[in-house]
Amino acid sequence: QGGVGKTELALAAAKKLDSRFPDGQILVALRGTDPEPLSAAEALAAVISRFEPDARLPEDAGKLQALYLSLLHDKKVLVLADNARDAAQVRPLLPPPGSLLLVTARTRFALPGLAAIDLDCLAEPEAVQLLQKICPRIGGRAAAIAKKCGRLPLALRAAASLLEVRCDIDPADYLRDLSVEADRLQTIGAEGGEIGIEASLGLSYARLPAAAQRVFCALAVFPADFDAAAVAVVCGDGGQAELGTLFRYSLVEFDHQEGRYCLHDLTRLFAAARIYDPAHGGERLPAEERHACARTKSSLDGWGRLKGIGFLSFPFPLEVLWPTPCPTAKPRSGGSGCYGLRSLGAASTNSVAKRASRPSRSIYGENAWRNYRLPSRRRPNRQTPFGRYVCCRRPALACNCPAARN
Repeated sequence: QGGVGKTELALAAAKKLDSRFPDGQILVALRGTDPEPLSAAEALAAVISRFEPDARLPEDAGKLQALYLSLLHDKKVLVLADNARDAAQVRPLLPPPGSLLLVTARTRFALPGLAAIDLDCLAEPEAVQLLQKICPRIGGRAAAIAKKCGRLPLALRAAASLLEVRCDIDPADYLRDLSVEADRLQTIGAEGGEIGIEASLGLSYARLPAAAQRVFCALAVFPADFDAAAVAVVCGDGGQAELGTLFRYSLVEFDHQEGRYCLHDLTRLFAAARIYDPAHGGERLPAEERHACARTKSSLDGWGRLKGIGFLSFPFPLEVLWPTPCPTAKPRSGGSGCYGLRSLGAASTNSVAKRASRPSRSIYGENAWRNYRLPSRRRPNRQTPFGRYVCCRRPALACNCPAARN
């Protein structure tokens, strides 16, 4: 993932290994996230020129690789290939025995002899220490700021550097600004680094194919972790091809013990901000519809199994749980709209209705299935095994448009 500190860790490791590679330490910036990354031939030429600065180098990549191997033969050289794009870019740089190749990359790939290490975000004590080291006046609010930054090193450095430079900003006010999810990435900013967290994530997002971008944005409807089956239902990725692409690009995290995926908090905010992108055909509403319906059906099925009921039958179609947007509702500020949710059963006298929540969060929320008002003849506000439902006698609750009153 971008901003997790791969380059900093590789440089620190190279410094500690300096005595073991006395013949040289060479840094090659592969520019893997750029639109035009360094080619394998250019990377080989950059290393060779450190030993033979005046040599006339061939243009053929195969001849350059042969020269590269001959120069490193019987030498102890450490080559740091930073920000690699893929295996094809790194493979020609594999050194002969005696030398070492360190590689940093956002994408996952395998090469002979390459031992991969996945970096995680900082632990809370380390994140607090980093914040207080850069800006001591953060004090006791360091833990809360670290949590809002997802304990991502790039975000932590940017937040602490901003407070260090802008001494007129009170840490309490800054923490309050970070609580607004819709503006959190902009609030963190890019102080103390070349790019900010939003721009860093944008480099990985831009490399995704269009189908993977669509699935990535749709994943923003999940407020917590999820499994592959949920992605297939909500995002329409039955073969998990796009989910695999996102995992390869380190935009999705995977818990091997639980067998579930998740988005980093800041990554989810980045995806949610782009889910309204017209290039994806306004995908947010369909994705959230499928998410809410899947969660509701799962909750109902789970309660039925708990009570020993083989199946649950309702005097209304299950599609009543599926929200349909009010056709004449005007969007609220920030992109969220007013959603009138109505029964699809023509004979039903009740309706399902819900108000849109804040645009900075999923309009259905973490416990989406608890927010639905199911057709029922029970008295209003009665607690049921599925949560608190409201008996609705009128079909218009979410808005006052004529379509919802019909």
